[in-house]
Amino acid sequence: MPTAPTLELRRYSRLKNLRARAERQGAALQFWARTASLAVISCFFSLISRWDASLLFVLAGLVLFQLVGLIQFLFARRRTARWWIGYLVGTLDIILLTVLLITPNPFSLEVAPAAMQLREGSFKFLLIFVCLGALTLSTRLALYLGALAASTWAIGVG
Repeated sequence: MPTAPTLELRRYSRLKNLRARAERQGAALQFWARTASLAVISCFFSLISRWDASLLFVLAGLVLFQLVGLIQFLFARRRTARWWIGYLVGTLDIILLTVLLITPNPFSLEVAPAAMQLREGSFKFLLIFVCLGALTLSTRLALYLGALAASTWAIGVG
């Protein structure tokens, strides 16, 4: 009959493995949610926009988002995934989105004042990445992404 400490260690190890598997499944869910949303956004912009360099700039930004998500997905599938990959990918996502939301499209024929970039409340899109980070079941990652989103938006507006 196993002793209490041995039983506790086995139980702890089993729970740790279950949590790691749930985090990998959450990362996979995050990737597929990202893929579906980027596909819908790409179709939307392709249907309503004129095909020119401005649209290609937007589509290139969406491809960058998908590539960053693919990198995270490939690392998350491994059992020995590094803990910092989620932080790196989240940082890249939030910085890329902030840059795309605040800076005007360089190929756009219409030049809107800088204040119009901020008036629409596009900062809400940053919350999507905070929610996607929460799908990985890591509280620290979700809190980090929330703080990063707030700080990058504040820096961008400033």
